[in-house]
Amino acid sequence: MGWIIVIVTVVGLIIFLVSKDYKEDIKTNVSSHGGMQSKYDILVEYFSSLPSARITKMTNNSITISSPSSTFYIDYVGGTTEVSVSMINPFGNISKKWKFPNGYPQEKMIQEIENYLDWEVEKYKKAVNQNFNQYIN
Repeated sequence: MGWIIVIVTVVGLIIFLVSKDYKEDIKTNVSSHGGMQSKYDILVEYFSSLPSARITKMTNNSITISSPSSTFYIDYVGGTTEVSVSMINPFGNISKKWKFPNGYPQEKMIQEIENYLDWEVEKYKKAVNQNFNQYIN
């Protein structure tokens, strides 16, 4: 019975310390920059500029920006910025997550995201053209 109390106490202490470190990390790396919307203002503006896109959810460590055909997630997770994109388009669904170190330039994040999305669209266009050519020939 004594071992159970020791194990529960140790597990509780570990959870407390991890939670405390996480909260301190958010305070240092997000809140001190004015929060998620302020820290990631370039990304937020970029994703929000798409037709009908708007912020649909914001917490102390994440922002969700949605439009009728796409959703963008910006998350701060333990010293890393995670950007996820989920899109529905005529060519097919696109879903991808990027992880960037804290402080990585947002302009470069956007460039990497755009490069990937351009590549995906080209890939779908080629597939459509190949399928279309099959029916013509």
